Amino acid sequence: MDNLSMQKLLWGVFWITSLAIGMVVAGRLWHMRLLADVSVRSRVQQSLQLVAKREGWLISDMSIRSVTPDAVIIEHRQHMRGRDPRVCVRIPLGTLEILPCTS
Repeated sequence: MDNLSMQKLLWGVFWITSLAIGMVVAGRLWHMRLLADVSVRSRVQQSLQLVAKREGWLISDMSIRSVTPDAVIIEHRQHMRGRDPRVCVRIPLGTLEILPCTS
């Protein structure tokens, strides 16, 4: 394989990798698009802080999966020694109940 074809191959790999990473990031940003709204972001922040305090969770143990205007879906992972169990929960912003994820 000559130098020019190796260079074309490497550029192809670079662009394919960049496209794959871009698609993953775009998908994540799409689920978080509502956090651009200041009022929704504030409600989500306050709700997560209240739920964490009530349940005895650490904020760092909560990972936001998606946000809707009326609820937030998080993954709670209590950090312990050994394997950390993960639980997906849906928290309605109005009632702050902890409900299991539907999907």
